[in-house]
Amino acid sequence: MAAYDDYDDDRADPELAADGDPEAYLMRLEEEDEDEKRARTRPTAGLMKNVRKFLADFPENEQEMFFMVFSEGTSMAEAARVCGVKGSPSAKFNRMLAIVREKMG
Repeated sequence: MAAYDDYDDDRADPELAADGDPEAYLMRLEEEDEDEKRARTRPTAGLMKNVRKFLADFPENEQEMFFMVFSEGTSMAEAARVCGVKGSPSAKFNRMLAIVREKMG
């Protein structure tokens, strides 16, 4: 077994784990992955909650169109079709986006 150095990335090879215990190594990786996932989802969840508050005056189907485009990357035409938004979806989306930008500062 190779010697372990602090500068080595032990994520790349379980054999280089500090304690040499593959099970402990895998558990540590799972904990790190869970920590990273929690760190990524918390701010996003709070952001989306705030955006929903900002857009509360818009009809539900227009809000849903906004979130499909804004967070899921759906095309505006597809989101408008799925959500049943009539009129000018791009004008509605741009108005909602302007409100979100104004409120977020």
